[in-house]
Amino acid sequence: MHKFRKFIFYRQYKIPFLKNKHSNKRAFIIGNGPSLAVDDLELRKDEITFAANKIWLLFNQTEWRPTYYSITDRLEMRKNKDNINKVSADLNFFPCFMVNEARQVLSNSIYFNNNPDSADSNLQDGLDIGPTVVYTLIRISIYMGFHEICLLGLDHNYMIPDQYRNFKKGDNNIIISEGEMNHFHKDYRKKGEEWAQPELELLEKYYVKIKKYAEKHNIKIYNASRSTKLEVFEKNMFG
Repeated sequence: MHKFRKFIFYRQYKIPFLKNKHSNKRAFIIGNGPSLAVDDLELRKDEITFAANKIWLLFNQTEWRPTYYSITDRLEMRKNKDNINKVSADLNFFPCFMVNEARQVLSNSIYFNNNPDSADSNLQDGLDIGPTVVYTLIRISIYMGFHEICLLGLDHNYMIPDQYRNFKKGDNNIIISEGEMNHFHKDYRKKGEEWAQPELELLEKYYVKIKKYAEKHNIKIYNASRSTKLEVFEKNMFG
């Protein structure tokens, strides 16, 4: 077997064992918006949590650590391998197209296929990862059997420098950061760093899609963010 395919196969064999692993339980999915506070994490030390991207920036302020971790942005993976190694989640989820970057990072990892045509949440067949890692994590949590999914730090609101405000679909949507304005930590995006401008309308379409899927399968998704402009999901602060 080709070395690459053998590596992928080895990392995928655990996927069937994750099906309904947390049946009828509650999960918190941690976003990276500016409304996310350390207290939000402290209150979830005994909860099952999913986190992503640069969540490690808060690790020096809390003993909380995510149960599961993911990153679906290849550029961010390349830039942050050393820090991702510090996450120490029980399990990490990466799309197969990132295997060259991710296999140098973490051993306790699952690799799943990106299947844009999938309307299901079957991790074995591959997921449509969508335009945001939060959407991916919702899909994964559904596969794992959670019946209640709570979103934190999902502000759904971005401050865009004036010179980039006329971005249109099909344009090069790369922005050069002028300093952090859109995340929970001042060092999340440093001055001069490249990042892709999010398409909020596209994100909402994906959130509406996953909401309909969840409702069809009697799964509740709540937006528990302290501050948010996303109106798709019912709001519930959970104390």
